[in-house]
Amino acid sequence: MSNVSNAALAQAQTNPVRSRADWERQRAAAAADPGAFHGAIAKRQIHWFIASIGEHGAWLTFDDARALWTGWDAARGAPVSVDLGEAFEPWQRAFNADDPPHWKWFEGGCT
Repeated sequence: MSNVSNAALAQAQTNPVRSRADWERQRAAAAADPGAFHGAIAKRQIHWFIASIGEHGAWLTFDDARALWTGWDAARGAPVSVDLGEAFEPWQRAFNADDPPHWKWFEGGCT
């Protein structure tokens, strides 16, 4: 049985694009800052390995409903909740466009 909250599950299954204006706002935000745009989605939809949590690290994702990073211990699978703050990013650089077209995403992150 999953420990994902109903609010998080409902949010994960809801497409925020409801109109052409929504789509245009999303597109403009992604173009203006691809790392911030996709990073906001990735930290809520992907489990990231954070080696510094616990003895063996933990797999975590940000839970908006609880305002915590939640997931499980990498060695035992026990539930983990950590207050790293919403601003925490489990990577050093979300989007690296230094050598187009060889873009790099989520440098330093582990999924």
